[in-house]
Formats: sequence, C-alpha cells, structure tokens
Amino acid sequence: MKNLLSVLTSSLLLAAIAPAQTGLKLTNGVVEYVDVPYDASLVPQGGVTVEAWIRYDENLGTGWRWPTIVRQNPAAGQESILFRVEAANTANRALRWWVLGVNSSVNVVWSFPQGRLSTWTHVAGTYDGSVANLIVDGAVVATVTQAGGPLWDRGGAFKIGSGDGTLIETWNGEIDEVRIWPYARTAAEIKANMNDEMQRVPGMVSTWNFNNNANDSSGKNNGVWVGTPQYVTNTLTLRPLPVVSAFTSGNATAACQAAGVLGINSLSEVGNSAFGVTATGGAPTSASVFLLSAKAAQQAIKVLGVDLWIDVATLVSTFPAPTNTLGTAPLPLPIPNDAMLRGVTFAFQALHLEAACSVNPWAATPALSLAIR
Repeated sequence: MKNLLSVLTSSLLLAAIAPAQTGLKLTNGVVEYVDVPYDASLVPQGGVTVEAWIRYDENLGTGWRWPTIVRQNPAAGQESILFRVEAANTANRALRWWVLGVNSSVNVVWSFPQGRLSTWTHVAGTYDGSVANLIVDGAVVATVTQAGGPLWDRGGAFKIGSGDGTLIETWNGEIDEVRIWPYARTAAEIKANMNDEMQRVPGMVSTWNFNNNANDSSGKNNGVWVGTPQYVTNTLTLRPLPVVSAFTSGNATAACQAAGVLGINSLSEVGNSAFGVTATGGAPTSASVFLLSAKAAQQAIKVLGVDLWIDVATLVSTFPAPTNTLGTAPLPLPIPNDAMLRGVTFAFQALHLEAACSVNPWAATPALSLAIR
C-alpha cells in the first residue's frame, strides 16, 4: 500500500507540472509518417480498438488522395486494419474504418460535414468479430454487423499517419494519442478516458503519446519517423496519467487456446460507470469466470491445473462471464461515486473453460492488480 500511494502521489505531482501537449504534424503530398515494425500484438486475435485524436485539413492537392490515420500492413490489399479519410479524387468527406477478418472484410463509413474534423476530434474504430463500430467523440456514428472472424494476420508494419507509405496516403493535419487495444471497447468506455494521456496501460495495449518521440509508452511497439520528424505543440487539453494504477502479475496458464490476457476497459476511478475488465484467449462462445480478491499473490498456487495469482485467502467474489466468438469475455464493473473508495486495492484473474481441450479443460490469464483513484 505504501508503494502504491507513493506512485499515485508522484503521478499527481507530474500531472501538475505537465508540459504542453505535443503530437504529429503531417502533410498529404509529403512522405512522412511513423513506422512501427510488425508484432503480433498489433493484429490482436480477440478483437481490436484503435483510437486517436485527429485534426484534419480538407485542403488537399488534385488527384487521388487517401489521408490515413493508421494502417496495419502497407502492401496493397493485405492490410488487416485501415483507418482513413476516403477523399479519393473528389475530396470526399468520408471516414472509413476497415478490418480484414479471416472470413470476410468489414467496412464502416461515416460521411462527415464540411469542417467537422477541422478542430480536434476523437475517433475510434472497434471490432469484436461480429460487430464493427465507428465512434466519434465517444458516440457511435456508424456500425456494421458482419461475422468477419478474427483479424487475418498477414504481417507487415503498422503505420501511423500513412497507409502504404506514399505521399498520397499521408495524413493531412495533426494526430495525437494513438492507442490500440486487443479487444473491442464500448463507446462509454472510450469516452470515459478519451481526454486522458495514458501510459503504462496493462493487457497488451499500445499507446503512442508523441511527446517528442514515437515510443509506445505502454508496450514494446516503438515506432520510428520516416521523413522529417514533425512533433508540434497543439491545443489539446488532456489529463496526463504517467501511471494508470493497473499492473499485471504472474503468468498465463495456457491449454489448447492462446495464452490469455487480462486488461482494463477504462480507468479504475471513483464514479466511473464504464469501468470493467476484459479477458482474451478463451475458447469461442464458451464460459469464463473472473475471480476478485483483495490482492495478488506473491506465489502461484495450482488449482484445476492452472496457476492462481490472486490471494485466495482474501477472495471476495466470482463472476461468470461468457466468451464471444473470438474467445473474449468482458466484465463491466461500475465503480460507485464514493470518495471512500479512493486508494482501495484489488486484484482480478480470469479462468477460461475449454471443454474440448484434451490437455486441460481450464486455462487462466495472469492476475491484474488495481487501485481506485
């Protein structure tokens, strides 16, 4: 508890003296972008959320133009994720969120009025294997229901501010706070912390704050500038959160599925009705159970053939939750608006049932320790 309070105090002090917000400045017609080398975490198999703050300049050159926020795999027709303005050769105002599943592609388009994106706007695309949403400033503006299946991983780099690396696919304007989550978040969860500058987010999340560098402040997916770096001070007013107060401990116990991951849906704060946790890596359309304890364990104990990393002596409750078609199980857990909860710590772990697995019918994620702000 003492160490946790020290971390929280340091976070508040850092927030009080935070420097001005900086982000990317890009120009369509110039080859410049952030290139992130391929990693499997950039093509998550349990669903995906991509979000960013953007400011879009509609004044494009003549000819075909495809100003791109992010794209996974720059090869023609090979992209797993695509988020861009479909300006084409007529300066169309259409924001497109597109993912390629192993069964089919899923395409969501939102036509925006002139000047709508000329000021800072938060945009997000989500996909859970069956439904894709395009979310603007925390509200769903377009949705498509289509069972595309898990993302088709064809490799390739993840580009921020460009699509295929050519001048016509460079973004035109500014980009800041790009994040990719390995599961679909709801509009409420996105809205709950879209105005935060987040770092050290657990659960295989990547966050690029662009504070004069292209580093991933939550994971391992650091990027490099291609072209001339353009980090500029912008007018965004975001709450800096150097530490999110959620920490992974222990290891996953995998059976027949991939190793599970447990992450937060939004910040564990007093009054956050959108708080919850999500576990990936389960069997599709199966069962999971979340274990809630007062704290994580120093050493694992073996139960049902899996390693439990929560303190079973302080077990508070269990929550059954089904997995979706991608083996992902979300658990909404609203936090009451009670100041007495600040500083309370707790820990989660999720167990997945894999009834058809001959190795072991149960698998487990690592534990996740949290503190309420």
